[in-house]
Amino acid sequence: MLALLGVASSVLHAGELSLHPTDQGCEVRIDGKLFAGFLKDYKGSPIVWPIIGPTGKKMTRDFPMIERNDNSEAKDHPHQQSMWFRHGDVNELNFWALKQPIAHRKFNKAESDGKMVELITENDWMDKDGKPICTDILTLRFGTLEGKKVRFGISISTLRSRRSRRMSSSKTRRKEPSESGFRERWM
Repeated sequence: MLALLGVASSVLHAGELSLHPTDQGCEVRIDGKLFAGFLKDYKGSPIVWPIIGPTGKKMTRDFPMIERNDNSEAKDHPHQQSMWFRHGDVNELNFWALKQPIAHRKFNKAESDGKMVELITENDWMDKDGKPICTDILTLRFGTLEGKKVRFGISISTLRSRRSRRMSSSKTRRKEPSESGFRERWM
């Protein structure tokens, strides 16, 4: 299964992108200013929050990550936590309604070349006993080519397919996309 989401806005100046680790995950910055944050575990799931638009305004709301005692934001839909992916029925477990955790296992890649930041994470979808039932590979690419952009891709596999991939990869090598191929898709 593959889901892609692109968010783009225009900016006058394409600044330098950098990646900064935090206690909760990492931040993507443009010329030192926050563009987006990646939280490894917000109430049992990795999310991208906040995302800052080209004029410096937040593109995502703060609720429920920051709860205020005023009426500046609606207090509805607590499952709408910025940008993330979940599903409502996986082996009769409801990940959409925040009933089951998705545990960030590791960063497979966290790099910046000044023009783009790429994060690839591996996350386990946990059952009621705390055992993984499937794994996702989440790919996030942040860039400023022709405006601020966030690309979101996810691949979900069962544990059986993950094990068989590991066994077959010892016998054959899979070609990975070339850097030039990635750049062509990015533009």
